[in-house]
Amino acid sequence: MIRVVTGKETYVINLDAFGFEVLIQPALYVFALIAVLYALLKGKKGWRPESGAWRRAGLTLLVAAVILPAIVITPPGHRAAIFTLTAGVSDTERNEGLSFVIPYAQTARMVNVRTQVYRNGEVFAQSSDLQEITVHVAVNYHVEPDQAAELYQTIGLGYEDTIVGPAVLQLTKQEVGLVLAVDFAQNREPLARAVEIALTAQLVPYGVVVEFVNIEDAVFDPDFIRAVKNKVIADEEAAREQRLIAAERAKKAQTILRAEGEEQRRLIEARGERQAIDEIAAALGFTADEYLEWLLIGQWSGNLPTTLIGDAGEFGVLLTP
Repeated sequence: MIRVVTGKETYVINLDAFGFEVLIQPALYVFALIAVLYALLKGKKGWRPESGAWRRAGLTLLVAAVILPAIVITPPGHRAAIFTLTAGVSDTERNEGLSFVIPYAQTARMVNVRTQVYRNGEVFAQSSDLQEITVHVAVNYHVEPDQAAELYQTIGLGYEDTIVGPAVLQLTKQEVGLVLAVDFAQNREPLARAVEIALTAQLVPYGVVVEFVNIEDAVFDPDFIRAVKNKVIADEEAAREQRLIAAERAKKAQTILRAEGEEQRRLIEARGERQAIDEIAAALGFTADEYLEWLLIGQWSGNLPTTLIGDAGEFGVLLTP
């Protein structure tokens, strides 16, 4: 099958419609023509053939006209669908290799059963949030060999344009319409799988087996791409701000914990000192207050204060010289 693209139009030339004989049988016809000419010119005398030359040439031509149309050569990866003038398309396909048909009453058409690739070009679809997406899809498929004749009878050799292409277009639009545009990238493989499952269910009754569906590319509207980029930038900025806030909170928490730790340390030290004073005082037979007074007396230089600040009452302060 050859596709010719001219501008916006696509023309399909299906060489399989002519059968493999377009490559082999012309050589046989050329050989038959040479045989006829040889029979006609053998033993030629001057410009006139000998008397039996016309009979030999006619016999050779008759044999070629009967034998050559009876020869069917089915190439590798094909099946031959046989059409009989009186019975229509046979249910039995001819396998690869050489076979024969009834001349002029039967004709053979080759059906390709190899793996083929269908590319839809562009599918204009809308996501579930109404964003326009141009999707490029490739489908690997093959014709079931045992159903080649049935496919030729019901659809013809243009099955790719008749059933495969429209099904791919319809199902791709259907499945894309179930996905949000922003989620398209991460859902690409599940989307292709969904199209494959739906396409298989639709084409199997015709004898077409879907092997693999690949979403090769997807093109979004430029405004949507800009909006997504701006959202990503805004999300990144918000995340950065959240990280800064979290860092500041962690710093404050560390400061509080450090202060609480320092306070706890001082309390522990004070309790330790208090306990030590109590133990020393007990050992000396003092109370804690008596022990502290004893320490002060031990540290006194022996000089009495000579200056009094304030009243001479209970709260006066004496200063030494």
